[in-house]
Amino acid sequence: MALSEQDLLHLIDKVRPWKHGDRRAPHKPLLLLMALGRLQRGEDRLVAFTEVEDNLRRMLKKYGPSRDKYRPEYPFWRLQNDSMWEVHGSAALAQVLTTVDPPKGEILQSSGGLPKPIFDLLRDRPDLVERLAVAILDEHFEDTYEGRLLADVGLRIDGYSWARRRKRDPRFRLLVLDAYEGRCAVCGLDAVLEGDPVGLEAAHVKSHKHRGPDTVNNGLCMCALHHEAFDLGVLGLTHDHRVLVSDWLRGGASVDEYFRRYHRERLRGPVVGAASVDAKHIEWHWKNAGLSWIVLAVVLGPRPPEGTGMIALIFILSGRSPGARSGPSRRTSTGVLGITRMATQLQTSLIPAVGLPPVRLSGSRREVSWKSSYP
Repeated sequence: MALSEQDLLHLIDKVRPWKHGDRRAPHKPLLLLMALGRLQRGEDRLVAFTEVEDNLRRMLKKYGPSRDKYRPEYPFWRLQNDSMWEVHGSAALAQVLTTVDPPKGEILQSSGGLPKPIFDLLRDRPDLVERLAVAILDEHFEDTYEGRLLADVGLRIDGYSWARRRKRDPRFRLLVLDAYEGRCAVCGLDAVLEGDPVGLEAAHVKSHKHRGPDTVNNGLCMCALHHEAFDLGVLGLTHDHRVLVSDWLRGGASVDEYFRRYHRERLRGPVVGAASVDAKHIEWHWKNAGLSWIVLAVVLGPRPPEGTGMIALIFILSGRSPGARSGPSRRTSTGVLGITRMATQLQTSLIPAVGLPPVRLSGSRREVSWKSSYP
C-alpha cells in the first residue's frame, strides 16, 4: 500500500526526541529538518555521515541543551527507530540492531537518508515538505528563532503553510504585557505607537511547546531582542529573579550595552498583585535552554565574586577554557588542590556571592564530581 499524507504526518507526530525527566533534546527533529532542506534543494536522498557531521554538531550546540560532548552520530543512527530514516553501511553495521549504538568508526563509513517511499512522496509534494517542517517547528522549537533555524538548514516556507500552523492563546500576551506595564523585564523598553506596544512580546519561561502554561507566572514581558536571547539560552534567571548573561556571548561594545550591563541585575517585576515567575518554570528553563554555562559564566566571567580565584584555577588546571559550555554535571581533576579546600571555597565564597544552591561533592583527592541545580 502506498504511503499517504496522513501516514506521514502520523510518523512525524510519533518521532521521539531524547528525554530524561523534563529535559529534552531535539536531535532527531534537527536531522529531519536538514533532510527536508536537502530534498527541497533537489539533493540526493542519501548523504554520507561525514558530509553532515560538522554541521549537525554545530546545530546541536546551537539549538539543543548543553553537553560535555555533542554526538551527531546518535540521531543519525537512532532516527531509524522512528521509521523516518535509514542507514546504509558495511556488512558489520547491517547486523547491528537499531536499538544498539554501533562503533563510531562504522557510522563514519555510512550514509543515511529518508526511506525511499517517504522521499518519493515528498519529492512529488513540495507543499507537504513545508507542512512537515511547520509541524516539526511547532512541536520542538521556539518561535523566536525559527527564521534563524530555517536558514541554517536551508528550508523555505511560504505564507500558506505558516497560516495553517497551531494557534496560540492571544490572551497570554495581553495578560503578561499588562502585568509588566508594557516594559521589558530586562531592559525596560516601553515603546508605544498609537497606544499599542512596539517590539514587546510575552515570553514563556517554560516553553509553550513543552506544555508550559499560558499564565502570568510562566511569562515575562520582553523586547524582541531579549526574548530571542532568552529562548536561545543566552539569558537566564536565578531563583531570586536576577538576570544572568552567558559568558560565551561574543561581540563588541553593543554586546556590553545590550546584554552584559544587565548581568546579575534584578528583573523588573510585575505590578503589585500580579504573580511573579514561578520557581519551577525557572528550573525548567535552566534545564532545557542550555543554561549550564551559568556556573562557569559566574566563576570565570569578567567580574568574578571576590574569593573565587581558586575555583577558576581548578577549572583552568582541569583543561576547561573560560566560557566553555558544559552540562550541569562536571567531573574535574583537582590536581594539587584537595577536595577539602575546594569544598570549603565553594561553600564559603561562591555560593553566598552568587546565590547558587549547595553543591554536592564526592570523589577522591585526585578527582571530584559535583552537581548543582539551577541557580
